[in-house]
Amino acid sequence: MKKLRKRDLTEKNILDTAMLLFSKHGFENTSMRKIAKQAKISAGLVYHYFEGKNDLLVQLFTDRLADIKLKLKHAKDEIVSRKQNKPTIEDYIRTHFRILKEKSQFWRLVFLLKSQDNIWRLLEEKLKENKQSIVADIVQLLRPNFPNNTQAEALLLYSSMEGIIFHYVFDEQYPIDQMVDLLVHKYQ
Repeated sequence: MKKLRKRDLTEKNILDTAMLLFSKHGFENTSMRKIAKQAKISAGLVYHYFEGKNDLLVQLFTDRLADIKLKLKHAKDEIVSRKQNKPTIEDYIRTHFRILKEKSQFWRLVFLLKSQDNIWRLLEEKLKENKQSIVADIVQLLRPNFPNNTQAEALLLYSSMEGIIFHYVFDEQYPIDQMVDLLVHKYQ
């Protein structure tokens, strides 16, 4: 693993702390001062890295989405090398949910922010690009089994995945593994 410089570690600490506090207390109820206190650094240092809370949030989303995209790429590469062929829709669904579960705090924050129009506008384009990329991948995987309604089926699968993760991040008792199995069964 690449060794992080002190500057990178400080920025990571700020972003990780912001993620925790934003997802726990909400964006509006989390101040830069609260982030600094929880991160055990000065508020001035937080402002040295980020102009304000909005800037911090945009960077947080940029980094987390890039990390998720990279994890998905690595998982796809691993599947291809292990199976010596393209990933199946089952591989895709199960991999997505494994990564989504690892990043449940991020997805909780996404859903919390969707209802805050002024904040959501800052992030909407990044998440829209992410959605388009995922739907395009799903279309490619579904095309052989759903040649007539591929785009509609891809959107249905994407929406189902989003709904499952929504319930999972807000309900610890939600049977996510059972839902994933049902989704895989539907699309095999």
